[in-house]
Amino acid sequence: MFEVLPQSKGNILAIRVSRSFDIDNDLPVLYQGLAKAAESDGKYRLVLDFGQPIVGMNLHEATEIARFVIEQEGQLQKVALIGKPSWAGSFAQYLEMATGVDIRSFRHDDLDKAMAWVSS
Repeated sequence: MFEVLPQSKGNILAIRVSRSFDIDNDLPVLYQGLAKAAESDGKYRLVLDFGQPIVGMNLHEATEIARFVIEQEGQLQKVALIGKPSWAGSFAQYLEMATGVDIRSFRHDDLDKAMAWVSS
């Protein structure tokens, strides 16, 4: 489940990704949040806080997220991954190479550091 965090402001969308993932319900939350973040100049930054291990994400869903990020090239400026799942490291490296988006990882307790970096 995706939950928009209160730290979201301006062109920054901060989302907590909870234990279960449902692409049909979660992607609309992401799209709506990014549309709001992009209102001023069409560009935005994203913080994904993985508070718990993700279950229920299959290859199709991971591919859909990758496709979405790749389609955002030129709009998506930075992505902060907090406490990312173990598989996300190589996933993030692929997306960074494919898109040129600056993607950085942070520890579970580093939301403030991630927000400061993505704001810079």
